[in-house]
Amino acid sequence: MSEKLLRDLLSQIRVIEALQSLSPYAEAFGEWHAATERLLASAWGEHGRPAEDFRAILYTPLFLSCRSGDTAFDEAYREGLREAEKLLRALAAGEIPVDKAG
Repeated sequence: MSEKLLRDLLSQIRVIEALQSLSPYAEAFGEWHAATERLLASAWGEHGRPAEDFRAILYTPLFLSCRSGDTAFDEAYREGLREAEKLLRALAAGEIPVDKAG
């Protein structure tokens, strides 16, 4: 893994803390999500496992009911961020080899 890719992964991880106080509808979250997806696709390919795994992370509740309130959205968002951080940390640790030049 190149030093630049490692720095970029660690940078995306650091942003997660600031995103905790926002929502999945915030512009900053959307920008972070898009940038992270581009980073993963450039290193592992558009259909590589890391990019696909990242796209599969949910940041909103899968199901809603009349009893679902803001708490359900907050919990789903925070859980999504935890999953994203776990994935990015595993990639930074080299647990999934880079398939392309990265």
